[in-house]
Amino acid sequence: MEGIEKYIIEEYKSKKDTYIRLGQSMNSLVDTLLHTSGIKAYTVQHRVKDEGSLKDKIQLKNKYKTISDITDILGLRIITYYSSDTDLVEDIIKNEFAVDSENTIDKRKKDDPDRFGYMSLHYVVSLDEKRSNLKENIKFKGIKFEIQIRTILQHTWAEIEHDLGYKSKSSVPLHIRRKFSSLSGALELIDGAFIEIRKSLAAYDEETKNQITAIESTSKDTQKRKNNKANHEVSDINAILIKNFIISSPMMQDLYDAYINQEKSKGVIERVIYPLDAKSDLDVNYENLALILKKLNAKDIGDILEITSEISEDPYIITTIVNNRPDYMPAGVLSKYFLFLFCIYIYIHKKELHDSFKETGSINLISQLGAAYSQIKK
Repeated sequence: MEGIEKYIIEEYKSKKDTYIRLGQSMNSLVDTLLHTSGIKAYTVQHRVKDEGSLKDKIQLKNKYKTISDITDILGLRIITYYSSDTDLVEDIIKNEFAVDSENTIDKRKKDDPDRFGYMSLHYVVSLDEKRSNLKENIKFKGIKFEIQIRTILQHTWAEIEHDLGYKSKSSVPLHIRRKFSSLSGALELIDGAFIEIRKSLAAYDEETKNQITAIESTSKDTQKRKNNKANHEVSDINAILIKNFIISSPMMQDLYDAYINQEKSKGVIERVIYPLDAKSDLDVNYENLALILKKLNAKDIGDILEITSEISEDPYIITTIVNNRPDYMPAGVLSKYFLFLFCIYIYIHKKELHDSFKETGSINLISQLGAAYSQIKK
């Protein structure tokens, strides 16, 4: 066996750089495939076995003839947030790679209830014909590697098991294995609960969109809205509700259209300004707006609509914003988020509610926009 081991190790040394470059390339490819499929993974990572680990594997298995017999020299690990996402990732792997079914293992189907961290998918794959014939992939043709798919909870469990030295059932006594089994069941329940919470959040997201439309369509003016509030199941103030109001509300759209028309009268609109790294209204974090509205004692979507209605009826507010933007903002028109935020700042000034915001970082801008508003109104 020593001769074969030496031969494989020499092969490994000559091809290690190829494995490293293949790992980098596949890490990037998998990351892109997940992103374009709308799957948000916790992380995608890869590793190439070091020489010591490879020697241990060769000696332990005592069956390999060439380096191509060893399918996990390169390993990728995809860690998802939820177990329901692993099936989606599995479909991508099957569609995008040539799968070695004989060596692929679905450890979720094994009857081993105390090993939660090992309930993962282990795919052995290689590049399919189309990808392997690309010029940049010629050197990778026929090389098999492993893709492991597991959830973040399974990953955490496996890492802790590894740290505790729990490698097999014979490695710890029975009474401690029972504790592992109990924890394993609890984590499966937690994983299922997180999936249900995600579904509930998605349902709530859709519900608030319908809620906003329903309230606006049946409450055309402020008084009717007040009378009808009790007839609607209104939501508490939170970032999801604010996002859907900003994006879906016809009233908000009318306010934004009025603002854009004034901006257009000043010149060409080249770009829209979003906060931080956001590229659309969907990407924006609306927590700050939710906190501000709570400080204004807004309790539900009806209160937000009343505030927005009052803002819309005051023509000086938009004129103030068009003519007085913060100096630090780049050229371009404001996103709906910034427009509504600045409108709220002026609303705070109008209602003389500055004291509620004295300890916040927004007080200076509230004062600046408020002073400009008062000047224009004169």
